[in-house]
Amino acid sequence: MALLTASEFADACIIKRTSLASYENRGKIVATGSGKNKKFDTENPTNALFIRDKQAKKTSELEEAEIINRIKKYPAAPEKVEAKPDTTHTDAFNKILAEVDEAEKAVGKSRNGKPTPKYEDSVQLLKYLDTLKREKEIEQLTIKIQKQRGEVVPADLIQNVFTAHNQSILIEFKNGADDIIRIISAEKRFSVDEIAKIRGQLVDILNRAIDQAIENTAKSVEQIINDYTSILAVGERT
Repeated sequence: MALLTASEFADACIIKRTSLASYENRGKIVATGSGKNKKFDTENPTNALFIRDKQAKKTSELEEAEIINRIKKYPAAPEKVEAKPDTTHTDAFNKILAEVDEAEKAVGKSRNGKPTPKYEDSVQLLKYLDTLKREKEIEQLTIKIQKQRGEVVPADLIQNVFTAHNQSILIEFKNGADDIIRIISAEKRFSVDEIAKIRGQLVDILNRAIDQAIENTAKSVEQIINDYTSILAVGERT
């Protein structure tokens, strides 16, 4: 029989000493004696079960924190590869500018009898610039509408979504595995050391799964961005 003081028993359960009275009143733990002579028998089935459950809960919380910390090391989203710009409009625009430049040079020579710039060149340039402006305005308005509808998602947000998703799945899986371990341990009457060994193996397996999940998700996100970029490269505008 191992009799512990209130402080020693609280430390063994990894809880605050002030919480013992509440647990005792609810029948969760059993004490002998009273006042300064109050002791807690660790071999009492009720007390032994309480110690084991509290220690398991604390261990589970620490392991969940480790899972979250490992997933937070999720690699940064790959740098977006800019689509190769369509130079069709640019080449046409440069051609017009070259013609206008020649016309401007002709202005300086018009007093020497050279021809003045064509009126049609100036009109064509103004129309083209106005068209580019309107295309840009439409493009910006389209992006704004897509964002409001949730059709456009920033790459950084995708990373956060995957991180939260992975955390949720792995933590819930671990909680389920812990429940299975407790059920089997009770039926097979495993010792504390055997339970600790099983839990350690579970944590190792989860850590490997986390590393693999992070690697696979990073590749998937990169592939999604590359696929989307290839679509833009064939004419679609962002």
